[in-house]
Amino acid sequence: PKAMLALANAVNELMVKPQDSRARDKRKSCDSFAHWFDGMTFTVPAAPGQFAQNAMYHSLIGQKLLVVRWDTVCGDDYQPPCPYCNVGKLQMGRSSIGNGNRMFPIHRIDGPPAWCITYSYKCQSCGA
Repeated sequence: PKAMLALANAVNELMVKPQDSRARDKRKSCDSFAHWFDGMTFTVPAAPGQFAQNAMYHSLIGQKLLVVRWDTVCGDDYQPPCPYCNVGKLQMGRSSIGNGNRMFPIHRIDGPPAWCITYSYKCQSCGA
């Protein structure tokens, strides 16, 4: 849905990308990421004030956005080992949002699908 894609782009620009940069306010962006996300899951909260009447926002309340990254789950310093060469470490690449505005649905029994922003990873040694 377009509203969820717009939300994913905003989350990517405001919370995820600043975490990747080496800017001085990295700690501030990480704190905001941890504030809004439960692990790697962001649940759209109920709207305050004037946004409560907006149909696009109302359609998003309660939906989940997942940012699937190793560092959000295992810590900033974690680099997963390469499953192919067992020597190198995987380096994070582009996100599915930054590479063509794609998100992937996870269909659930108890409600609307959760939407995932995924990242590609590439081995520093073997290139896989």
